[in-house]
Amino acid sequence: MAINGTRFTFAAGSVAKDTFAVVNFQLSQAYSELFTLDVTLASSDPAVGFEKVLDEMATLTIWQGEEIKRRVRGIVTFCEQGDTGKHQTLYRLTIRPNLWRSAQRRNCRSFQNLDIEGILKPLLKEMGIVKYDTLFRARHDWREFCVQFMESDYEFIRRLTAEEGIFFFEEEYLKANDQKLTFADNCTALTSMGQIPYNPNAASEADTYCINNFRRSAQIRPSQVTLQDYTFTAPNWPAQFQDQPKRMPYQHAAYEIFDYPGRYKDEQHGEDFARYQIEGWRNNADRVMGTSNSPR
Repeated sequence: MAINGTRFTFAAGSVAKDTFAVVNFQLSQAYSELFTLDVTLASSDPAVGFEKVLDEMATLTIWQGEEIKRRVRGIVTFCEQGDTGKHQTLYRLTIRPNLWRSAQRRNCRSFQNLDIEGILKPLLKEMGIVKYDTLFRARHDWREFCVQFMESDYEFIRRLTAEEGIFFFEEEYLKANDQKLTFADNCTALTSMGQIPYNPNAASEADTYCINNFRRSAQIRPSQVTLQDYTFTAPNWPAQFQDQPKRMPYQHAAYEIFDYPGRYKDEQHGEDFARYQIEGWRNNADRVMGTSNSPR
């Protein structure tokens, strides 16, 4: 339930800003995922041209009084015109991030003697994404040879970033009225949301931002990753690396993931890739979930 004074506005493409009124919306967002914003809108215009909104930028703005609490920006990838009543016509739009465009292209190509930033740059530029951040603390060495084979650009980007222990997200800058794709390899790149009080009394949630439901869960996930590779320049090199978490209090340690080839040619990469893989497999082993009326 939204607190008193909360309102929503929506603008898309070349249509006038007051064309749409927000009926409801649902936003699904996660790290290293393409967010999906589904919006149901009402308009006095019974024939908004699809060409005015499809593949154009759109912005959903959440207000508290006259203060902007959050914006979500992306491109309109789906538009549906619904029923027309006495005065209003319903529309349903789906908004995805700019990076979604990379999922609509499939390619075969190779990259030589480039690190992860050098590979990402042309892929993003081809999609018109020139404003993005790379907030890396770990070393990401160059790759002698890297192949994109019958993958969409998005699948290729996601595979490479996962191998390197990198996650991505859309960072919002309210004061600068900006939203930027960000790649990071450490949680220190994340901005704090501040404190939100826990209040299970649902009747009081209309007066203040709070968390009114909180759940914790655990599940069995792989317990060890073993990577194996081979290089003709050092045929006697074992090229095997393993990693497992230090603590697994809820499960046995017999669930191994074996991967070949490991796509590394030196010890440092082998150790890092094994650690990144087990962290990825176990990123939902322990979870907490909550329900809140906060737009953060």
